[in-house]
Amino acid sequence: MRIKYIATTVVCALLGVAATQAYIRITLGGKTLNWSSNTISYNIHTAGSDDISDNSHIPAIEHAFQSWSDVSGSSINLVRGADTASGSTAGSGHTITFDETNSSGFFPSGSGIVAIPPIAYMLADGRITDADILFNGNQFTFSTDQTPGTFDVQDVLTHEVGHFIGLDHSPVVSGTMWPYVSQTQWLHRSLSQDDEAGAVAVATGSGQTKVTGTIRKPGSTSGLAGAIVSASLTDGRFSASTVTSSNGNFTLRGMPAGDYNIHIDPMEGGMSSANLTSNSSISTAFAPTFYGGFDNPTLFALTPGAQLACGTLTANDDITMYESANRATLLQQGTSALVTIYGSNIPAGTTMIAKTNELTISNVSSNSSYVRATVTANSAAMLASYNLYIKSPNGDFEAVSGAVEVIQPAPNLVAVSQFQVSSVGGETITLSGTNFQDGAFVLFGGYESDEVTFIDSNTLSVVTPAVSLDLVDVAVHNPDGQQTVLADGVAFTGQAVFTQSWPTKGQSAGGTNVFINGDNFNQASKFYLDGQQVSFTFKSAKIVHIKMPAHALGLVELTIENPASSTLVVSDFFEFVSAPDPSISDFTPRKGPKGGGTIVDLFGGGFTGVVEVWFGVDPVTGLGGKLASATSVVSGAELKATTSNNSSSGSYALKIVTASGQGAVMSGFTFEGNNINSNGGGLDIAGGGCSVNFEREQQADFRVLMPQYLLTIMGWLILRNRLAKRRKKVGVKLD
Repeated sequence: MRIKYIATTVVCALLGVAATQAYIRITLGGKTLNWSSNTISYNIHTAGSDDISDNSHIPAIEHAFQSWSDVSGSSINLVRGADTASGSTAGSGHTITFDETNSSGFFPSGSGIVAIPPIAYMLADGRITDADILFNGNQFTFSTDQTPGTFDVQDVLTHEVGHFIGLDHSPVVSGTMWPYVSQTQWLHRSLSQDDEAGAVAVATGSGQTKVTGTIRKPGSTSGLAGAIVSASLTDGRFSASTVTSSNGNFTLRGMPAGDYNIHIDPMEGGMSSANLTSNSSISTAFAPTFYGGFDNPTLFALTPGAQLACGTLTANDDITMYESANRATLLQQGTSALVTIYGSNIPAGTTMIAKTNELTISNVSSNSSYVRATVTANSAAMLASYNLYIKSPNGDFEAVSGAVEVIQPAPNLVAVSQFQVSSVGGETITLSGTNFQDGAFVLFGGYESDEVTFIDSNTLSVVTPAVSLDLVDVAVHNPDGQQTVLADGVAFTGQAVFTQSWPTKGQSAGGTNVFINGDNFNQASKFYLDGQQVSFTFKSAKIVHIKMPAHALGLVELTIENPASSTLVVSDFFEFVSAPDPSISDFTPRKGPKGGGTIVDLFGGGFTGVVEVWFGVDPVTGLGGKLASATSVVSGAELKATTSNNSSSGSYALKIVTASGQGAVMSGFTFEGNNINSNGGGLDIAGGGCSVNFEREQQADFRVLMPQYLLTIMGWLILRNRLAKRRKKVGVKLD
C-alpha cells in the first residue's frame, strides 16, 4: 500500500505595513513548491465582499491573476473557473473568498493579516495539490477604487497570486512580492521585473536564462546561507534576486538578455527570515558586496537562453548594517521626492548614490540614524525599479533594492462622448483625457468593457458593457496600476417596463399620488400624460411616484421615454374623476401584534365611500398587505378597521380604497412580533465541533508549517489542537 504525505502551509500573508526585493521560490522540507501543470484554474466565491456592492471585485480579481499570466516568457496560464457558493478551503477547488466573519479561523483578533493563501502540498516532491486565497473581511475594509482607509482588492490579490503560483516574499522594495501592503500606496497591482523573473522561474521551460554561482562566508571556504543575490542591469534598473541555499549556491532564472552587475546583501530591515515561509537559516554577519567591487563591478553579459556560471564570490567582512526603507518611493518622470533611509551608527560623511543616469541625487544630509536626499527622476527616465545605495567614507555600502520606482504620470479622464447609453451594451463611445496607456481597461460602475482600443495617450475608444444600472462612475485603469475615475460619468438606460400602478383613478383637481411599478426606470427617464411631460419622484429602477396634475375628466395615456431606447406607451393608464380623493391625516394606535385583532381609528376625509382598508402595505410600492378583518365607517372623517394576521413584523403603511377605485396611503403602522419562544432562539448543535477521520492512504501524515512571526508558542499549540479536530489549511500573512 502506497502512503501519501500531504502537508499544508500558510504562505507569507500580507501585513499592513511595507515590502522586500527579489523573487524567492517557496521551499519547504528541502522541496520547492510547484504545480504539476502550468494551467491552473481559480474560482470566485459568489458572496463577494460586503464592502463592494457593484461587483467591481470580479474584474479586480481577474486582472490580478491575468497580470501573472501575461508575463513574457512564462508559460503560466491562470484561468477563471466556475464561481462557487462554497467558501470552504477544503477540496481541490482554488477559491478566492472574502472571509467576513473569520469562519476560516485564519484571522484572529489583532493579527494584522490582510490576506492569506493556504497551500496544500505533497511532502515527497513539493507538488501543490490545493491553494486558496482569503481576504480578512472581518477586520479590514476593501475597495476597488483606492478609497482612502481601505485596502485595494487588486493590489492585495496580485501579491497573493504570487504565493499561489509558488513564490515566497521578495526583498525588492518596489516588488509585488515585497511583504507589506498599505492603504495609501499601491505597489502590487503591476509586476516588477523581479516578479516577472519569478513567474518565468516557477514555470520552467526551455530557453531560460540561468545564472549560477556560490557565495562564501568571510574568511571561510564554507557557503554563505540565506544571502540575497541581486542582479541589476548596468543602466541601473533592478532585474531579479534570490537567496542562497544552505551551501551558499544560488540560481537566477528568467532574466531578459542584457548586461548585469551582481551583488549580495544580508536580509535586514523590513525583510528577514520571518518573512520567509521556510524559516530558513539566514546569515547576516557580512557586508553588501559587489562582484568586482562597488566602484567597478564585474559585468555579466546575458544572451537569450544563456547558461552563465559566475563562480565564487567571498563576502566582505561584517560592518554596521543599515535598515532598508519601508516602502518604495514612486516618482513620475521629471519629478522629485525626498527619500530617507534609516539605520544606526551611521558614520559622518555617508552619502546616497544611484548607480544610474536615470536618477539624480542632490541635497544629501545624514546623521547617525539616517541618510536623506532629494531624488529626481529624469524627464525621459525609463519606467523601472532602481536601487539606491548609501556609502560611508571608508567605502562600506548598503543597497536598498528597488528603492525607487519610476512611473508614468497618473491618467486623468476628463469627458465621455456620450452620456446616455443603452443598458443592453454594445455602443462605442470615446473617452477623452490625459496619460492613458496602451493596455488600459475600463469599468462602468464595476462592469468591465470587453473592448478597449488605445487611440493615443489622450483618447480611448470603448464598447459599453451590458449594465442594468442607472448613473455610474467610469474608471480607467492603466497597466501600471494607476487609475482615474469620472464620477457619474455615464447613465445606462433601457426600455422602460410597466408592471402595474395604483391607484388607477383620482380627482380631476390633481394631487393624486400614483405608485408606478416596473423596471429600467432612471433619473433621465421622461414621463408624459397625453403628451404633456410631468415630474416624477425616482425611488429605484423599479419604482417611481407621480403626483398627478389637474386634468379634464376621462382616461389618459402614459408615455415613458428612456434615452437611447424605444418609447413605452401605456393606454388607459389613469382615469380622472370628479369625486375628491380620500385622505388620511392620522391613525391610532400605531402598532399592534402581527397576529391581528387590533382596532385602529383612522382620521381624515372622504371616508363615506371607503370599502377597503389594507394593513402591511409596502410604503414605496403601495402594494401588498392584508385586508382588514372588519371595517366600520363612523363618519366622513373617521373610520375603524381591525388588523388581520400579518406574515412578519416590522413597520409598514396602510391604505384605504373607495368603491370608485380611488385611495390614499399613510406610513407608520408597526406589526410587533408575537408567539415568541421563551426557550430562546439560539442554534443548538449537538456533539460540539467537527471531527475528521483521515484515511491512511490519502492522509497518513498531516503537517502544518508556518513562519515563526505568525504565532506564539501558545498559539501554535492551540492551532495544532484545532487541526486535530478540524481539517483546515493554515495561512500566512501578506507582509
